[in-house]
Amino acid sequence: MSKGIYYLVYTSIASRLISDEDLLLLLQQSRRNNFAFGITGLLRYMEGVQDSGINGVLQPGRWALVG
Repeated sequence: MSKGIYYLVYTSIASRLISDEDLLLLLQQSRRNNFAFGITGLLRYMEGVQDSGINGVLQPGRWALVG
């Protein structure tokens, strides 16, 4: 399998508005997880709409999408 850079970009709508405190917790958790998986990410949140993107080298067994 190629070890090129892979990208995943998506938009979602929150079922409830997210507080500043919850966003900070999400940021802290994402930084830990991104470091552990060797990826980088972007999160933009405004009035219930979240745009996200991650990228990194695909490592079999390390990336999983949970829906």
